[in-house]
Amino acid sequence: MTDQSLDERLRRLHAELQSTGSLDDESRLLLETLRSDIQRALNRDNEEEANETLLENLRDSATQFEAQHPKLVAGVNDVLNLLSGMGF
Repeated sequence: MTDQSLDERLRRLHAELQSTGSLDDESRLLLETLRSDIQRALNRDNEEEANETLLENLRDSATQFEAQHPKLVAGVNDVLNLLSGMGF
């Protein structure tokens, strides 16, 4: 998988996160953190640290959104699988 593929999946996930409707305060904070982490990863800001933080927050969000936002979980899991396949 190429960096271009990762960028595209991160951009799609970012768009899904942007369009998410009503959330509780904890979920909203987690989404804001994910958006920031994704943007840092896309910008390649301190790449290794950004990717590790993104992975950790993606795992946390998948657990949190599982029941209420299954579409988001699918996107999060897609990115997690892609990163795992790339050796992260």
